[in-house]
Amino acid sequence: MSIIISETMKKLALVALCFVSTTIHAQTLKNIISESAPEMHFGLFSDWSALATLTDNKVDLKSGNIVGHWTTRFSPDFFYFSEITVSPDQHIGSQLAVERAFFQFNYADGVRLRVGRIHTPVSLWNTTYHHGQYLQTTISRPEVVKYSTKFSPIHSIGIELGGMLNRDAGSLEYQIGLGQREMGHHGNISGNETGHHPGAYLGGSFKPARFFGLSFGGTAYVEEREDPSHSTTISEHEELLEVVLNGHIAYESLRWNLISEVIHLKHVIDDNVFKSFGFYSQVSRRFGGPKGKSTLFARYGRLNKNENDPFFVSDNCFKWQGLTTGWRFDFAPTVAFTTEYRQFGESNLTGVRSISFQISAAL
Repeated sequence: MSIIISETMKKLALVALCFVSTTIHAQTLKNIISESAPEMHFGLFSDWSALATLTDNKVDLKSGNIVGHWTTRFSPDFFYFSEITVSPDQHIGSQLAVERAFFQFNYADGVRLRVGRIHTPVSLWNTTYHHGQYLQTTISRPEVVKYSTKFSPIHSIGIELGGMLNRDAGSLEYQIGLGQREMGHHGNISGNETGHHPGAYLGGSFKPARFFGLSFGGTAYVEEREDPSHSTTISEHEELLEVVLNGHIAYESLRWNLISEVIHLKHVIDDNVFKSFGFYSQVSRRFGGPKGKSTLFARYGRLNKNENDPFFVSDNCFKWQGLTTGWRFDFAPTVAFTTEYRQFGESNLTGVRSISFQISAAL
């Protein structure tokens, strides 16, 4: 126990050293979450939650993550951004992880270049919400973009060209990237596996000028690597081709927020093709006007993995569907309380029922 505490204190001290080495001053939430703040700034997110599983009467308390954002601007067009998380674990102590760390150069409004560790734009959720729980309305992530499902690549290390093109008809945001899928902590794949070939992706999202708040688009991701699952059914000489196709539609106003995504996954091993798919749809409604503090939300999702796919050979669940409903109350400018009810199962919605409570904050 003393060894775990000692290691934890060392990691927390390292994070604290990074904190005090920056100039911290009072900032609005808009500046805290911005990746383009002037000169140097630091933002902090944290959360605490309790999960009660109603089907077996178990209660699990979690201190959540401590998420730090560090931005350093070297010039008006060139900056560095990093996102660091500290995740307490009762069994192995705290885990310190660098979730994102990249340099960005803004050549023009329609052209920017990123180099480093980024969130792979295989889904709108993955690029909209980071590891700070305060920014997302729900407590849980959709199943198709959860870190543990191995269904979609969450992080990549590489280079990305992107930007926003504004026209009379609307604005188009695009991303073209080439990078190595990150496999470790929060990287979808257990163990020390690494991709042998960089993945490539092309994505975009269009916001029509006539329908303010509406956006739709998608992403195509392709990667090839050897022995992806350490499975005895795949020899070390065989290669797996992975193709991830995403489509999304979203709408956001002062009161309503809707987002729906579908992800199609295809694995090709020699002449064998294995297809899987998943989707979710989420809607939330804010009450009390534009500055209302109360929000109701609901989400339904499904995930169907091909049980013959060697990539998922170690998984226990191949078919999943779930319903999530809840209520969020912002009782302070940057502090929120959220309660969430979930019921899900492999063949129907009556397998597992749980209720969660969470306090999240942006400091």
